[in-house]
Parts: sequence; structure tokens; C-alpha cells
Amino acid sequence: MCGITGFYSPFLSRINSDEFSAFNSSLSHRGPDFSNIMRAKYSFLGHSRLSIIDLSANAHQPYTATASGINFSITFNGEIYNYIEIREELKSLGHTFKTLSDTEVVLKSYIEWGEKCYSKFNGMWALAIYNHSTHDLHVSRDRFGVKPLYLYFIDMGIFFASEIKAFASLPASLALTFDRILIKFLAKRPDNRSKLTKPISCLPAGHCLTINKSLELKFMKWWHLENHINSNSSFVESELNDEFHDLLISAIKLRTRSDAKICSSLSGGLDSSTIVSVQSDLLEKEQRDDYKAFIFEYNGQGHSELEYALSVCSHSNMPHTLISQGPGGKELNPQLLEDCIFSSEQLENLQIGPYLLYQSMQSEGYKVSIDGHGADEILGGYPQFAIPSLADAFVSGGSELFEETLDAWKSNDKSYMEQISFDYQRITQLIKEKHPTMDGMWMTRKRKHEFQSKTLPWILNTFDKLPMRHGIEVRSPFLDYRLVSFAFSLPNQYLVGNGYTKKILRQAFIGYLPKKVFTRKSKKGFLPSKDFLFKDSAVRKIINDVNSSAIFRASNFFDGDKVSRSIEKALQVNDLKTLSKFWPLIQTTIFATQWKKHMIL
Repeated sequence: MCGITGFYSPFLSRINSDEFSAFNSSLSHRGPDFSNIMRAKYSFLGHSRLSIIDLSANAHQPYTATASGINFSITFNGEIYNYIEIREELKSLGHTFKTLSDTEVVLKSYIEWGEKCYSKFNGMWALAIYNHSTHDLHVSRDRFGVKPLYLYFIDMGIFFASEIKAFASLPASLALTFDRILIKFLAKRPDNRSKLTKPISCLPAGHCLTINKSLELKFMKWWHLENHINSNSSFVESELNDEFHDLLISAIKLRTRSDAKICSSLSGGLDSSTIVSVQSDLLEKEQRDDYKAFIFEYNGQGHSELEYALSVCSHSNMPHTLISQGPGGKELNPQLLEDCIFSSEQLENLQIGPYLLYQSMQSEGYKVSIDGHGADEILGGYPQFAIPSLADAFVSGGSELFEETLDAWKSNDKSYMEQISFDYQRITQLIKEKHPTMDGMWMTRKRKHEFQSKTLPWILNTFDKLPMRHGIEVRSPFLDYRLVSFAFSLPNQYLVGNGYTKKILRQAFIGYLPKKVFTRKSKKGFLPSKDFLFKDSAVRKIINDVNSSAIFRASNFFDGDKVSRSIEKALQVNDLKTLSKFWPLIQTTIFATQWKKHMIL
């Protein structure tokens, strides 16, 4: 797990080694253990290492291997969890190994199988491989886009990096300009559409790109979810529960492979609670006693999940660290807020919770966190799945199945379904308005959309940037491709039923969880309310400082004087609604200011 950078051009002299080294060093927070660059005929490759597998210097990158007299070099960010099994397969084909790292396995897999090697990998990655014979550069990204890779196109060349902000650290003549184009790119959530945009783009999930010395691009989607969904629905429920159980256990076991300390983020929700409970059991059997949970709560916001998280720790005899933000908890300051905003590469949401959570993990010497991301998307757990699931139930089972499905969405925390009347005729009318063509497939389509293009890409972006700001690698067992393929083959009745959402997860792991977690229906998010944040003195100070700054008032993107007067009045009368309305402009200004500070003048 690391930060990677690169430059490919027939005119490589446009940047010298010192300048490229400065560009690479801008990602040192992602890889604080070692940093190095490599120069080839048409390419620079850079790497900042977070040592997780094979902690020795032998595994430093960029890494070069030779096959049939041809050198291949790689810079690789991620983890291939089944690297041990693939290494044995490669040994049987005659390959020898100098390291115990997954990096060498990745490179020799590419040498042996070319682009087909990606289908063998169970993991997450963004990588670049340079062929010293053909001088082609090949870049690739994992199936679901867990690890980011940004492409910055210039005249006669392409830069790439793990984070957008790295492009501010290029020489002034080459640096990416903070302008309306970049603001639009940052403001738009990643959606994994199969296209590249200039000057800045993100390589979509499940895609690879090869660049030759004529700067011709071969852009290809190598992973198609639809090709890996088994439509066989002939299994009995107990068999499906067993298969789901075994797949998740296997996914978690693979993700415990680490030469560094492992922990988990625990919210108290069903997903993270399952991960922590299973992980605790597995590591206890392996006699590893350094595993613990980290719990974050917005103290005083009124919907803390702490009681659920603590019940999991008690049930599993799990040590934990609690981080609170709010009255009596962690105090914020403007410098921390600025760093959080710049690290997140977002222009609207202040992700202070994850920032503080992973900062705490780093302070206790952890490098790996095994978390529960992806479960809601593959199992339809979000409130936005309510109407699609009800539409499908209405078509396939009539009023009885409809009522059973409706009961699963009722909760005790003012959820999405609590906001509308539970009148049968009212809801059926709403369904007909939203889904006039009802074919029983709305839930499936909605899950694919949230997974591939909407919620999950944004979550993965957030939970790469903020953990990696503190040198923490996040691993997500629910995004094991075997489990994802299996989940998308499930009929609706295994997702919503018996009065609960995510039915199969509850059924498969009923013995691992305390009853209050197993039976809870409420769904919380990680973002605090804007009202909660705007009551914090540090947040109000940074709003006031930015609002009164010359750069804000002289903005080229909005009427600075008019907005400033509105914010000043809102601060005086504690108008939180107005502060919320203009917060994205505050956050964008903070990001722009930090961008300019990182530029090499």
C-alpha cells in the first residue's frame, strides 16, 4: 500500500530527476517508510512505500524483473491477498523469486499472462508497468476501484499519481492549474464511466490503459460484473447462507495476511460489527493479540452508535480505542481542518470523523484496518433501496410480500421509510410514479447502480484518501470479488425478508453478534449534521477567517462580496441553514489556498 507517480513522454527531459522526485515526495504521507524514483528512456516511475508485506528493503519499489532478457519495472499501490497461491503457480511455471512481496508476484504474473493476470488477482490495486524493450507503459486499476489512479494529460505526455493534489507539486510550467475545470472535476463524484477526460481524469475501475512511444492509447475495460453473476437460483436457503458465510470468512482470512499490525474501524452497525466479531475469533485462533477496534462518535449529536459498538467489544472480548469529537471530546483547530479538507480532495463534505479515526490508528502504530465498506451496496442495505425492493415485492408477491418487505424497512430512527405514510395505497402509488415499468428487477438495477456508479465509488475515494493521509491501509472483505459476484446473483427474498434488510448476512452470522446489533434496523452515516459542525468553535473560526480573506472576497468563481455579507450576518445570528448553504464555497477556498501552498514557485 503506497503512493505511486509517473511521467510518460517521448520528451522526458521536460522534467528532471530532482523535479520528479519533488513530485513523488508530495505523496510521502501515503508511504512514509521508503521513497524512490526510476528513470527509463520514455518514463519516470515513482514510489512512496507503506511496508505491509515483506518489510525488507528487497521489496522496495520501483521494482524491476527480467524475463527473456527484457526488463520490466513496476510501481504498485495496493495488496494482492492471494499472492501466496499465485506465487506457487508461477513457481510451477519456472519463475524464481527474490522477495516475499506481492509486488514481485504482480510483476511476474504480468510477464507470464499479460493483461489476463488481473482475473487471477484477489485484491485492490493501481499500478504501472514499463517494458524496457518496447517502451510501452501499461497502467491498471482493480475491479471495483478501491485504489485510485489519476491521469494528467499535457502536450506530448501523461503524468499519473495516486492523488490529484500531487499535480500541484510539479514544476510551474507543468503543474495542473486550479481553475473551473479542476473545480468541476473535484466536485463531481467518481462514477467509473468508461471514458477519459482531459486534462485530468481518473482511470475507471476495472480498466487498463497502454501508452506507446507514439502516445497512442489502448484503453480497455477488463472486468465486467455482468459476466460474473450466476443466475442459478435453485439453491435452498440454508445452502445460500452457508455459501455466503464461507465466502466472507475466506475473504476476511485473506485480508489478515500482513506483516504489520491489524485493527478495524467499528461503528456498531451490522457490517463492521460482523467484520470485528469474525476477525477477533480468527486472530485469537492464530494467537495474535495486537488486534483491536477503533470507535469514533460525534459526542453530543444525539444519535451516537457507541452503545452498539461497545456491545460488540464486550461480546467478543475485544479491546478498543474510543475517539470522540464534540463537547468533552477531541478539540479541532483550523490547521487540522485545513489538512482534513486538502487530504480528502472534496469540496463539500468535511470528513472529520474518518480523519480523526485513522489518525488515532497511526498514533498507536497500526498500518492496516479491516473495515466493512461495500456491504450496503451489494446487499441493498441503504434506505434508497426501500422503494425498489417494494416495487419488486409488489410485482412478484402481491400485498402479502409487499407488507413483509415494508416491515423490514420500518425502523426506530426516522429512516427514509419513516418519512412517508405507511398507507398501502399511498406507497403503491409512489412506487408506480417512480417505477412505472415494473418487471421485478428494480432492486437488482439499483444495487448495480449504487455499487458501480454512485455511492460506492465515492465511499472508496473517501476511505482511500483519509486513511492514507495517516499511512493506514483499509481492506474491505465485502469487496472480495467472489462475494460480490455471489451477492449480485441473489434473489430479492434473500436480501429483504423476515422483517429485516441484509437478511442473508444476519442469517449467516447470527452466532457471532450480540442480539442488540443482530436485530437493529437503524442506519447511521459517518457524516455529522452540518448544524453539529457549525456549532464547533474551530469550524466557526475558519469560516470567519476565510470569509474575511481577500482571496474569498475577490473570487473569480462567485460574487465574493455578496456571499461574504450573507455569511457574516449568518454568523452573527447563528443562521446554520445559511452557513450550510455556503459551506462548499468555504471548503473550496480552503482547498484552493492549500493547492497554491503546495505549488513549486
